[in-house]
Amino acid sequence: MAYGILLFFVALAIVAIVLFLLLNIRTSKGLFIGLGALVVVGLVAFLLSSGSDVNPALLAKNGLTEGASKIIGAGCFTVYILCALAAIAIVYVEVARFFKK
Repeated sequence: MAYGILLFFVALAIVAIVLFLLLNIRTSKGLFIGLGALVVVGLVAFLLSSGSDVNPALLAKNGLTEGASKIIGAGCFTVYILCALAAIAIVYVEVARFFKK
């Protein structure tokens, strides 16, 4: 019973958030752009992942498949891409601040 009530209120909260975002699209534009960018980065990382990113012996030991290896590699590539983008943004801001003075 308690789990059912919890599930109901979690679903209600998610519906309220989605309705707020849909009713206020102009103010939520940045959120949608950010989510779209994350989806693009995730897709690029998934396409870059070869499926042989994890040692086959380790996969066999843990009962994982090549598909799981591809997802693990995509996660690693996603982190690499986001860290590189963060570093580029930091350098850009510092250079722009230097020339602004």
